[in-house]
Amino acid sequence: MNAQTADHPTTAQLTEFVLGRLTTEDSDQVARHIEACDSCCGILQKIPDDRMVQLATAPERFHPLASRP
Repeated sequence: MNAQTADHPTTAQLTEFVLGRLTTEDSDQVARHIEACDSCCGILQKIPDDRMVQLATAPERFHPLASRP
């Protein structure tokens, strides 16, 4: 992937970036790209967190262990 704004990463690449699954090199390229690209930043905001992140950041009432003493 080229880091130029005209060469946008795919939605799959952006999703892998959010989930931390890209190589260091690819992650760096995506990070440089999104610094200059409002369009890709908008897409990133719409990508849901993975299930583990959702559970970890949910309010206590949604945590299955929250009601345990």
